[in-house]
Amino acid sequence: PDRQELWNIYQTKHAIVQFGFGFGYKGVDRAIDAVHKLKTTKPDVYDGPEDKIFYCYYCSENPHTRNIHSEYVKTLNEKIEKLGLVDNVVIIRKWNTDQEINNILRTAKLAIFPYLINPGNVVYGASGALRISFANGIPCIASESHLFDEIPGLPRPTDADSLALEIDKVFADWKYKDRLIAQQDKYCEDNNWEVSAD
Repeated sequence: PDRQELWNIYQTKHAIVQFGFGFGYKGVDRAIDAVHKLKTTKPDVYDGPEDKIFYCYYCSENPHTRNIHSEYVKTLNEKIEKLGLVDNVVIIRKWNTDQEINNILRTAKLAIFPYLINPGNVVYGASGALRISFANGIPCIASESHLFDEIPGLPRPTDADSLALEIDKVFADWKYKDRLIAQQDKYCEDNNWEVSAD
């Protein structure tokens, strides 16, 4: 019910978040590449002393996923170090309550879900994380993953370069950002619990 922005603890207007279990298909490495591209190709916008691009992945962890996450996060941290992004990317491993997720989303400026398609894996389902983000009124970018097929008008970049372009578009064009949020709000209205029950 409360979608008002919270204080910007990230201290940048270019704060991006992603949350969910830490599996390879979540595309966190794609997001890291997109952050690197923006930082290096537009340093005047995304690498200033006051307003760096910042991506925080909240890796939702429980005892069943800890071992898998350890390997995945180790690989991601090596990539972050190699690309010189230690001031721009952070991975936080912990279980987050619904209220914590809501607060995370109301603090950041953009939520991304750059999931990958595994051709050997048929997926039936949808992304709950994306819908939670919609409900919190934060602009969202998804991917070509079939988990997002049913949502019209959603940006769905297919690689790090197109993800970087889409991130830049959201940050640079407030009309585009507002249009995304309006589409997301309509989706929430058309698919709320009452409508679904009917």
